Amino acid sequence: MARGKPLPIVLCVSALEYGGVDAVMHALATRLDRSRYEVTVYSLGPDRGAGDRYRAAGIQVVAGAQSRDHKSVRALLRLWRFLRSHRVMLVHTHPGFGSRAAALLARVPVVVATYHGSWAHSVGRGELALRRFLDRRASAVVANSGFTKDHVVAELGVPPERVRVIQNGVDLIRFRPPSPDHRNAVRAALGWGADDVVVATVARLYPDKGVWDVVSALAMVRAEGVSLRALIVGDGPERESLRARAASIGAAPHVQFVGARNDVPELLAAADVFVLASRSREGFGIALAEGMAMSLPVIGTAVEGIPELIEGGRNGLLVPPCDPIALADALLKLVREPKLRHELGTRGRATVEQRFDARRMVAAYAALYEELLGRSPWRSVSRFREQ
Repeated sequence: MARGKPLPIVLCVSALEYGGVDAVMHALATRLDRSRYEVTVYSLGPDRGAGDRYRAAGIQVVAGAQSRDHKSVRALLRLWRFLRSHRVMLVHTHPGFGSRAAALLARVPVVVATYHGSWAHSVGRGELALRRFLDRRASAVVANSGFTKDHVVAELGVPPERVRVIQNGVDLIRFRPPSPDHRNAVRAALGWGADDVVVATVARLYPDKGVWDVVSALAMVRAEGVSLRALIVGDGPERESLRARAASIGAAPHVQFVGARNDVPELLAAADVFVLASRSREGFGIALAEGMAMSLPVIGTAVEGIPELIEGGRNGLLVPPCDPIALADALLKLVREPKLRHELGTRGRATVEQRFDARRMVAAYAALYEELLGRSPWRSVSRFREQ
């Protein structure tokens, strides 16, 4: 495609909040070639704190009101007007059925839809018909893992040849093994001693993330005489109930809930083990890949796309979901075998370097954008470039 002025493109989500989708969006927004793309991050719903780092990087952010109803007609009309007035050439949604409908009505030349795993509810006939209609009209349908592709094909009837797999990626500069001095300094700041073993998890505090299983497993391991502590990074509707339940089993003094944070690598520098105990809806598990990038030995549940990251016993341990006893056994194994912890951590970092580098993910999406824009039948793309 001939070079010209940057094309206006929109990365669209239902809400700006920390999580796997946000990690993908931020990598794209900050790493795409700004001489080719003028990126706007558009949230149909509220900004729950994640928008600040986009703004700090010079990325335009548009967020809706502090409302849960990101699917309202009013929200979609606002998006439609924005796409029309800014002559947007490409919209990338996650997967965003309402935003895709707005893009279709605004006659945006290229629409990319990325699926991030399974969905929280069964799909009724009306919604299924809408999803299939929009999927057929998307310029490209992308899945973040092999599992997600199979799920989209089976549940939505998208032809497999229409679904591309682009796996998520991790910023290997931001997430990297800490020096011993840095690790000790962070642990001291958090109030932990040199003999404490710290297990960390990063997850939104929803039931499907299995954070209660982590707290339960910690209590079991401490009953074996191990000074195990837990660092819980994330926020959500289960926060207060998790605190109360931790107190009810005597685990509260040993668990730190630090909320949603933008300094996750700094916090993980203090950890000895990383756990992602998802019970469902984990199409990739980018938090797990981030832990691996820090050279932490990881434990993940055998849910959806997680086994595509962890080769059980080689670069991490897999346990069944909803099984805190199995999780406690895996934690005890790592506590008692420091050599295994080191080996798993080293292999985990190598896995991310080889397969899940954010630069590789962004390059794959950039190539897809160029391919779709280059073959778009809409003359507006080439006319915009020439202006």
